[in-house]
Amino acid sequence: RMFNLVDWDGSFVNAPSCQGHIVGSEIDWWNAYDDCWWEPEWPAWICPRRPGREVVGLDMDLPGLQERLDIQPSRDNGYRLTQTQRDQLYIGHLSYFGKNAHKKLIVTRNKHFATGVSATAWYMHIDKGLPTSFTIEPKNFPRGAYILLCIDIPTDATVTSITSQQKWGNAQTFAFASVGSRAAVLSGNGTQYHRSGRHLYLKISDLFSTYPNAFSRGKVDIYNTQNVASFLTVNLNCPTKQGALCKIAATPSPPSDIDVPTTVCANKSELVPPPLCPDETDLTSPKDPTKSCSELTWQCSRALPDHCRQSCLPDCKRLAPFPYMCSVDEGCEAAEKPPQVHDWCAALSSSAEPQVTSD
Repeated sequence: RMFNLVDWDGSFVNAPSCQGHIVGSEIDWWNAYDDCWWEPEWPAWICPRRPGREVVGLDMDLPGLQERLDIQPSRDNGYRLTQTQRDQLYIGHLSYFGKNAHKKLIVTRNKHFATGVSATAWYMHIDKGLPTSFTIEPKNFPRGAYILLCIDIPTDATVTSITSQQKWGNAQTFAFASVGSRAAVLSGNGTQYHRSGRHLYLKISDLFSTYPNAFSRGKVDIYNTQNVASFLTVNLNCPTKQGALCKIAATPSPPSDIDVPTTVCANKSELVPPPLCPDETDLTSPKDPTKSCSELTWQCSRALPDHCRQSCLPDCKRLAPFPYMCSVDEGCEAAEKPPQVHDWCAALSSSAEPQVTSD
């Protein structure tokens, strides 16, 4: 089964330090980093939670591919799906790059699309074909968390446009710019793409949430969470089709290995949204060119007319507060960590109340 949890201070995995951990189910998709380990008694994978490493998800709208299916494993087949059921349900897979391409997550016709961990590179191969237009919705991407996504597209396809926008409240779109390498995508602010043969590279992150913030319920706070829903739209022109869909090569072609770096914020001031400057490329489509600069100063969620682009307005919020490509180390203070228990079995078998030891 597919599951995960976040151990905020290491107490769940009984770690000796205050380091948080990510716990994922038994499939090796959760064995995402070199310092993860296998816990056979659970069974599950455990990975240290460092800055930039978060549990994240993707929802995708793939017209012509997705539908709600009620497919039940057959009792006569040992409660496993038959090959016919697999062919009906499965449409492709996700994997990592290079030497870890064998670590896969099956993609089905059902939504939600995928869950995994950030600071990794994902390769998406949909062998049933791709629609000419589809959307990608980042889910639960905290500040500083991102993935490098490589989508397998036809070699004769043309990328006509890639845009990003908020799901509600603001229809302003941001056009992605083509860059010369996947390394340039990684080092960019999340609004670039690179095309290389069958490979279309995108940096998936949260471009719109404002920080700092907290998701609070009762007396529990989760800080710096994604609080604005957004989506990317990818538009392709595909001469070669399979039915109404772009024809994808049957054999997967995962990209070579690449290092996915994480940048740690130097200080909390890096979390404060910078002011919106009128000469930024955010402002490509003025919505109300009749307004004067002074009238728009208090209403900077709207695009400014060209004659306002001479100076920054310091009291303005950005339309999209990117780049938030750094992560704060949210580890707990050592004093908050209870002493580690070295032998739970011995403690629980004694008649006295179990005691923790600090040696």
